[in-house]
Amino acid sequence: MAFPVLIKKAVTTAGTRVQLTSNTNLKPTSVYFEPLASNTGVIYIGDSSVSSTNYMARLTIPSTSSNSSWAATGSSGQRICGPGIQLSSFYIDSSVDGDSVLCTYLYE
Repeated sequence: MAFPVLIKKAVTTAGTRVQLTSNTNLKPTSVYFEPLASNTGVIYIGDSSVSSTNYMARLTIPSTSSNSSWAATGSSGQRICGPGIQLSSFYIDSSVDGDSVLCTYLYE
C-alpha cells in the first residue's frame, strides 16, 4: 500500500534555486510536482544547477482550462532514475518571487 506525503516549497527570490528537502533519507517510489493555483510565474524543477534555461521540467501558470504538472517514477515506470528517488537531489526555481510548488511523493 502506498502512502502519499506532501511538501509545499516556495522560492523566496526568483532566480535563486531552493532545495526541495535536505533530508537524504527520503527515497520514495514516485514523486509528483504541481504549481500552486496562486502562482503568477513559471516553476522550474531540476538538479542543483536548475535555472530558467537549465531544467528537467517547466511548470507554467495554472489556469481554469489547463494545469501543468510533472511526475517522476522509480522502479518499473522509471523516467529519470532507479528505485528510490532521491528527493534531496531536486531543486526548484521560479520566474516570480514567492511562487510555490506542491510535491506529493509515495512510499510503498
